[in-house]
Amino acid sequence: MQEFLFPSNTKLLLSGEYLVTRGALALALPLKFTQTLKITDTGLPGTELLWQSREKGKIWFEATFDYDDFQIIATTDKHIATTLKQILLASREMNAGFLTSNHEMHAETETDFKLQWGLGSSSTLISSIARWANVNPYRLLQKTFGGSGYDIACATAQGPIFYRLINQQPEVKTADFHPSFSHQIGFVYLGKKINSRSSMAKFNQKSNFSEQTIQQISRISMDLTKAATIETFEELLNEHERIMAEVLQIQPIKNHFFNDYPYTLKSLGAWGGDFALFTCRNLQEARIYFQQKSMQPVFSYEELVRSA
Repeated sequence: MQEFLFPSNTKLLLSGEYLVTRGALALALPLKFTQTLKITDTGLPGTELLWQSREKGKIWFEATFDYDDFQIIATTDKHIATTLKQILLASREMNAGFLTSNHEMHAETETDFKLQWGLGSSSTLISSIARWANVNPYRLLQKTFGGSGYDIACATAQGPIFYRLINQQPEVKTADFHPSFSHQIGFVYLGKKINSRSSMAKFNQKSNFSEQTIQQISRISMDLTKAATIETFEELLNEHERIMAEVLQIQPIKNHFFNDYPYTLKSLGAWGGDFALFTCRNLQEARIYFQQKSMQPVFSYEELVRSA
């Protein structure tokens, strides 16, 4: 019997949402939460792949495949099993030697976060399967879910990164982002899971931006790493929100729900759901504010962000 582990980080996109798909430089944060794929080669004869997924120890999905052709033998959720089958088939297309041992195989995924938080259960899965199958994770992403690929870069990053697409090819660089004011930065879950693909489809249909807009967002991404004070950091985030509000023709989230919040709030990723970043002067006071609005959980920067 042989076992292999493939852990992948979750992520948040601090700047460059939406426009990262059009070449803007984005600042992205790998998180301390992970999804780990454990593969067990039982050594027993057979071509069955037994798949089991857990969320914080609790089983939420199971399936059995015949990995000769990845037909679904049994499953607790046909839609999820079909999506997983597509990922496995795409991996086989990219590497003909993937899963050809004629041994019964077990695959287990374990997430140490809630899937509803939208921190990257799909991207972490793609990253882990790509390493298992020994294929390019960015190509596997394009063959399956699509997207800019910043989340794939975060899955194996040790700390904050700059990410952009150049001629549709990913460029990933380490970002020197270690704010001295990190104790004045936090993240709050807004309680609304947003489908990233649907959000991008709306962006493609009705967005309004120019090359100058892309350059402005790229500049902000760079400047965020240079901010020496929380006030400068806030000014940059507020500028980013104003620009993206015009691009998306949507009001910033602070205008919608948090007009009375005294500091900065910024949408992260798809606008309107998942997590938002907030700044504060006292983290405990900020926690109380969001608790009173029934917004949970709230994380400090140090609790959530992976730092090299």
